[in-house]
Amino acid sequence: MTSSARPSSNTDGPVLIFAGARVRENRVLTHRIAYLLEKEEGLPRPHSRGHPFTNKAAGEMKSRLERMVGAPARDALVGTFHAMCVRMLRRDGRKNRIAPNFRDHG
Repeated sequence: MTSSARPSSNTDGPVLIFAGARVRENRVLTHRIAYLLEKEEGLPRPHSRGHPFTNKAAGEMKSRLERMVGAPARDALVGTFHAMCVRMLRRDGRKNRIAPNFRDHG
């Protein structure tokens, strides 16, 4: 097994894969998420997250996941860190007096 493939099959607990904006690192992250989605015991899908650095990479990652595992990929949270934070604020912001229709200047 190559060193870049090791994180995708480690299931002993949470794994942080800090990936650069290169294809190889995003590929490792994508394979890790796909592996967890396909595991027999399964991972609750909201716990499968991928945060590439660009919107383009996020779209490619989501497409790749859908090709690899099919329908379960739809529930994986994939998006840039900024997009994921905006999504969480729109969903849960009222708890902190943030209107769900706030204006995002990012």
